[in-house]
Amino acid sequence: MIKKYIKPQTTIISDCWSSYQYLQKAEFEHLTINHTIEFKNPETGAHTNIIEGTWFHLKRSLPRHGVLAGYFAEFIWRKKFGDFNDIINIISELFPAGEVDEFDIEGTNPDEYEKYILIA
Repeated sequence: MIKKYIKPQTTIISDCWSSYQYLQKAEFEHLTINHTIEFKNPETGAHTNIIEGTWFHLKRSLPRHGVLAGYFAEFIWRKKFGDFNDIINIISELFPAGEVDEFDIEGTNPDEYEKYILIA
């Protein structure tokens, strides 16, 4: 899976789990942390603290059942931009609405309705 989604020469930081040993041989720069000794490699400065904390908070925010994609997207949004409720303001800044007095889609193919968004 790593070879499929991660570009060669990418730096990957992990613990010393034996299954990760192939990473160096697979054209990745592989930095390791031996958690039985330390939480930050003193030679390379590599650590996994940020990603482990992020996954901890993500897992706490997910429901036990249901479709997770929406929750995951919201988590990423909040992590990057802050309050999820600000999404409408950011969208309106990126795509300002023009003034429309009347909107008529009569004669439009029903398959094309999703092109039109009305904001009242």
